[in-house]
Amino acid sequence: MNVRQLFGRAARRTIGRRAYHTYVRPLRHRGRKERYDAKAFYDARYAVARDAGEFTDATAMKPGHSPLRTRYHYNAVENAILEALLPAPPPDDFSVLDVGSGAGHWIAFYRDALGAGSVVGVEISTPAVEGLRERFATAGGVEIVDADVSADGFSLERNFDLVNAVGVLYHIVDDDRWRRAVANLGDHLAPGGRLVVGEQLTAISLDAGFHRTDTYSSWEEERDARAERMLVHKRLRSLRAWRGAADAAGLEVGADVPVRTAKAILTPVNRVLVLRRPG
Repeated sequence: MNVRQLFGRAARRTIGRRAYHTYVRPLRHRGRKERYDAKAFYDARYAVARDAGEFTDATAMKPGHSPLRTRYHYNAVENAILEALLPAPPPDDFSVLDVGSGAGHWIAFYRDALGAGSVVGVEISTPAVEGLRERFATAGGVEIVDADVSADGFSLERNFDLVNAVGVLYHIVDDDRWRRAVANLGDHLAPGGRLVVGEQLTAISLDAGFHRTDTYSSWEEERDARAERMLVHKRLRSLRAWRGAADAAGLEVGADVPVRTAKAILTPVNRVLVLRRPG
């Protein structure tokens, strides 16, 4: 074991695994930091999974990811969402806009568990759009759209009772585009509608995910912390930043529910926020 590994182990024991991975581990990446190309990256990443015939919840999170860990993560987030919505459940046959649908987990969750009458899934990745359209081809009330919710002028020309964005918005690393995405999603809420956000909230906003190329092949790319150029693919934000973005979008911050997990198990999302459109 080298000095870096010894330091990492000592830091994890001292401040905890999540704090180490959130605040300390990103400091290892000393290369010049630039924003990644989200569409290029996710087109390449999801194409790898689809070509292998393994476009699933697990591979949407991370190729080679444990199905059991994937199920654990989704269960934990589902429980937090249910806790957040229990005081005021959605109406019968409510409509949902699901952002960054990946392999379709949240589309199925809102239809099967909560009884949504219609769901529109939005994806920036064309291979993911194709996979989603295949999966839900015979499912009534499901529509898949190829679009970028952070784009200026994004509009589906309709409103929804609920907008879902779990493990998605921290991948919009440019702060201006992130604030625009929050505003765009708020504009798609019906009066009284809710934006359900699953995020990793932090004490301060910081870049926390890196890779070396947008032509995705594997997460092994991330392991070389000494590369001259690192592309940022995840930016974690504080509750203060979220409150500011919500206020600018005309939304009220309602529920703030922790995603409860075992200390030894790290999940990408640690909080569920609910932002509400007044009315």
